[in-house]
Amino acid sequence: MGLGISSYRGLPVVDHQGANFGYHTELLRFPKQQVSVICLCNLGAIDPELLATQVADIYLEGSFRDQPAGAQSSDAERQALAGLYRNPEDHSVAEVTVVAGGLQVRDKRMRQEWANLYASRLGRYEARFTPMSDGGVKMAFGHSYTTPQIFERFQHVKASAEDLAQYAGDYVSDEFQATYRFRVKEQTLTLSINWTELPPFFSPSLRDEFHAPDDTAIVFLRDAAGRITGCDLYTERVRKISFTRR
Repeated sequence: MGLGISSYRGLPVVDHQGANFGYHTELLRFPKQQVSVICLCNLGAIDPELLATQVADIYLEGSFRDQPAGAQSSDAERQALAGLYRNPEDHSVAEVTVVAGGLQVRDKRMRQEWANLYASRLGRYEARFTPMSDGGVKMAFGHSYTTPQIFERFQHVKASAEDLAQYAGDYVSDEFQATYRFRVKEQTLTLSINWTELPPFFSPSLRDEFHAPDDTAIVFLRDAAGRITGCDLYTERVRKISFTRR
């Protein structure tokens, strides 16, 4: 019923996390100790799981049966895993950065469990890194009890205003009954949906692909002559919504 049953540092824990419109929350309950931590945040960049477990570390000091994971790579070894990773199925992009004691994958702070395995403090999310024969790195990232998404590290392209100009135009979706208007402003590809212009948030990833921090991706389509004919929209919960260039 939406409750996570797991353990934290050897103690049974029940938790639930929510997020919507920039609000993040965490309810963390230790039933045997009769201790609960509720964290309510009003900024999307805040990690309530991290804050709630840090509070639990203080209040339950001396009650834990084990200590935090001791496996630690060097800063240089963790830095070798940092970068941008792309999921070839839904074209989403995840950024991996180095933080104190571990890595941050998107908005999830993760500590090291094994050599190439990192997990969030409650073990809800895991990221496993695998070196590839060509020198690249693959990352399996996702909830600990679901099939992980596979990402591959890549170098994003740099697009000039001239490069972006070829994508400018009006794109129509019969399914959405919506018109997406792409324009170029200050060397940035902007999007207006029907009558609403959104703040600039798209960045180029590969050729004809753009990504946004919320897992949204736009993939532009070309015909045999190389002309842009439309685009496909991908978001966290839908894939390949087609738009035709007007």
